[in-house]
Amino acid sequence: SSAASDVYKRQIPDTVRSMVETFKNATAMTSMPDMSGAVRLEDITSCAEGCIALEKAMELPGNIKQAKKAFYGDTALIDGADTTACMQLENMDSMYYGCVALASVQIPDSAKELSNICNGCVNLKEVHIPSAAQKMNSSFFGCTALESITGEIPSSCTDSGNLFSGCKFLSGTLTVSCTSRTTLSSSFSDAATAVSYTHLRAHETAANL
Repeated sequence: SSAASDVYKRQIPDTVRSMVETFKNATAMTSMPDMSGAVRLEDITSCAEGCIALEKAMELPGNIKQAKKAFYGDTALIDGADTTACMQLENMDSMYYGCVALASVQIPDSAKELSNICNGCVNLKEVHIPSAAQKMNSSFFGCTALESITGEIPSSCTDSGNLFSGCKFLSGTLTVSCTSRTTLSSSFSDAATAVSYTHLRAHETAANL
């Protein structure tokens, strides 16, 4: 309805702290409201999950900490959220899971939980690995168009199983800093890439990647 459209065009006020599931399954919504002024907003978990007509995300305010499944299953989404101001965003688990049209995504260096963040995003060509990453299980699983990576897998990352599995067009060199807690199982299964390793455990071999 036109009334609903007007709601989506409004600015979220600076008093709002949580928008968990606010627009979940709003299947006719094509754009998000302006959140840039919502300076107290911390949690957008599943905020726009299942919004299958949404084509562009919004600018996130700097206080955001939780964004798990924020755009999960948004199959028309082309441009991910602008995270330029985000200094505290830690949880991006499954944030863009299944966003098959996604062409660009920003991942701030504050992000720690990235499991399944872009799982199945078949149109994505470039990604950044944040320096604070801890969990990256299946983060870019099945991203068949992925060509390049910036950043490196830090020693803080303990789980990167299936990280780039199925990414057949990767090129370049990626540094993987490992500790005794690192899991690399199937990280590069069916992927094409050149990888340099730092502090790789003696019992981890190419067969595990």
